[in-house]
Amino acid sequence: MPDEKTDQHRAATNRLDDKSWFGIARLGAESTNALAISSGLLGILYGAACTSLGISAPLAALSSLLVFSGAVQFAALPLLGEPLALGAIAVSTLLICNRIILMRVQLVA
Repeated sequence: MPDEKTDQHRAATNRLDDKSWFGIARLGAESTNALAISSGLLGILYGAACTSLGISAPLAALSSLLVFSGAVQFAALPLLGEPLALGAIAVSTLLICNRIILMRVQLVA
């Protein structure tokens, strides 16, 4: 009777050896499942927060497309409905992303 671990190893090796477009796409999809699930949940939470504040769906979708950082999205959420709040959004974005810049400088040094 074949060993179950050996069969799993053989199946994983076959997936890595499959150089077709479909094989590479399948391997990529399997590798990013956790990221896709967490990003999807964050998007659902952001959409619910926008809806509760009365922000329109097109504006919420546009901010999701243009803003990379989830922390900045949630920090700017109360300011999206305000008129002329672009300066406050820009300053808060710089302050929040400043920590990432400092971490990169530390890694390079």
